[in-house]
Amino acid sequence: PKIADYPFTTLHPNLGVVGVDETEFVVADIPGLIEGAHEGKGIGDRFLGHVERSSTLLHLVDGTSEDVAGDWQTIITELEAYGGALADKPRITALNKVDALSEEERAEKLAELEAVAGHVIPMSGVAGEGVMDVLRALRRQIDSAKRAVAAGIDGVEIHAANSFVIDAFLRDGTNKRTDEYGGSLENRARFLLEVTDAIVAAIGAGKVGVRFSPTNGVFGITDSNPEETFGYAARELAKRNLAYLHVLEPPISDGSFMSSDLPRVAGALRQAYDGFYILNGSLTQETGRAALQSGAADAVAFGAPYVANPDLVERFQNGIALAEPDADTFYTPGPEGFITYPKAELEPV
Repeated sequence: PKIADYPFTTLHPNLGVVGVDETEFVVADIPGLIEGAHEGKGIGDRFLGHVERSSTLLHLVDGTSEDVAGDWQTIITELEAYGGALADKPRITALNKVDALSEEERAEKLAELEAVAGHVIPMSGVAGEGVMDVLRALRRQIDSAKRAVAAGIDGVEIHAANSFVIDAFLRDGTNKRTDEYGGSLENRARFLLEVTDAIVAAIGAGKVGVRFSPTNGVFGITDSNPEETFGYAARELAKRNLAYLHVLEPPISDGSFMSSDLPRVAGALRQAYDGFYILNGSLTQETGRAALQSGAADAVAFGAPYVANPDLVERFQNGIALAEPDADTFYTPGPEGFITYPKAELEPV
């Protein structure tokens, strides 16, 4: 789909076979979407039906437009309004007609579009600039989507927690880089957002979640301002319409190996992220229920209790005391501590 000042360029989508790096796939040139297309304006719903049959979407945004971000948003709004999970399809965004822009205009338009669309490829169909980059990006998306579907996955969770690589990039206590991935908050969040955008491009936003652990103390990780750091990251992720944000936050100094003396920030992240929000961290059945009832979370997750209680749901349902996990067996090889906890014996009804 693309934006233009006219309803449509043609009454029929044009199909073509594209070859890149010894791989061929079909590209459909769908006429531009305008506001109200999902309601049939300009027979737009007919063309959205063609989009429905596409595995990956390439959005060509006219670089000479006065409002490239608004044009992109029109496309997304129409896809969301039409339904059929169109907005969740893997997509690539290209800023087209960059040959008609000065270097300053190009930089400004790219920044405007990337602020709402994530990664953007500059392209000129006339000059040929960026065309192969776009085609290779399409090929990667199509291949990744096919492998994911073939494997039958429901989705992936990006582990940006517990001092692993993405978390280490986010925090100023660990990230001491001096390049474009270090220093400012925006730079420290760059790696997270690039990874997220790449995975969204491969399988669609609706199949991607992200996990944070802003205030845990595992491995001695630190950040001078977790609320600011992770609040910024949460707001940026909210723009991407992901499946969820999953926040791990243990109580202050509860004795667990993850606890710390940092103030809790899960509530602030709940306000920063307006999508589906999952809370995790030393929850009980009672505190988990309270979090749901108060609106502090849309769902709650249990980790260690599930390790020691493979029948956790049944225990909750029947008021049966929980078995305590043996922390000495966490992250160790072999079955001990993973499949050695017995289920509770329930009386037959």
